[in-house]
Amino acid sequence: MKKDEIFIVSDATGETAEKLVLSVIAQFDKSHFEIKKFSKVSQPEEIKDIVKKALHKEAVIVYTLAQKWMRELIVRECEHSKINYIDLLGPVMSKFAQYFSIKPVELPGAQHKIDEYYFKKIDAIEFTVKHDDGNNIDTVYEADIVIIGVSRTSKTPLSIYLSHENWKVANIPFIQDLAIDIDLSKLQNKVVGLTIDPVYLTDIRKVRLKHMGKDLNNRYADLKYVYEEINASIDFFRKKKIPTVDVTKKSIEETAGEILKILNKTKVRY
Repeated sequence: MKKDEIFIVSDATGETAEKLVLSVIAQFDKSHFEIKKFSKVSQPEEIKDIVKKALHKEAVIVYTLAQKWMRELIVRECEHSKINYIDLLGPVMSKFAQYFSIKPVELPGAQHKIDEYYFKKIDAIEFTVKHDDGNNIDTVYEADIVIIGVSRTSKTPLSIYLSHENWKVANIPFIQDLAIDIDLSKLQNKVVGLTIDPVYLTDIRKVRLKHMGKDLNNRYADLKYVYEEINASIDFFRKKKIPTVDVTKKSIEETAGEILKILNKTKVRY
């Protein structure tokens, strides 16, 4: 028995059209149909050739083409050859443009680009969480950005914020008299140090101790000790030629912007 043929035509992978077609023919006897997919179609000659093949096979053409000129061309060719066709993308795009008063970008494979961006973001977030507070130091060299600073300089929230912009971030605590066991020469243009006003940091640490129900006279929030710690970190950054950002009274967004500017990175990593 001759099967009814369906030609799926797409300027991208054709997965969207294929899934929809398969969902539709599932409501019928699947054995009646045969599907042929044409992906990454971009030239007028390709469309004309597909239409000729469809005419020979008496196939129905189902297509998802983002660009208007391609949709218009395939309609002309199909109508000229008296071939049945179904546009899965065009009518919905037109309705959206009409309802929301916006113009479509007409970018082939846009959905897959969005999916790719999404998965990159997930990878960045997972990497950043695993490399918080000096953890998994052996794989720190895979990071896009490495943040070093004393306790309570917003290293973690900064790292998470940057990871949502697709940057893989590792943050490492600076602890006075304790070596940072990484080869900084392998992290060229990736490392930034955080500095902060000692008085401001002391107040932050006191609030932290109070919240934890601990003694406010703890050395952790002692102004003299904090001064020593900050000065030690600044000396370290200077010796290692690490650029610094002062986070005193700055928002996470503002600090993140400065970090990206210093490291010559764009706001969002695509």
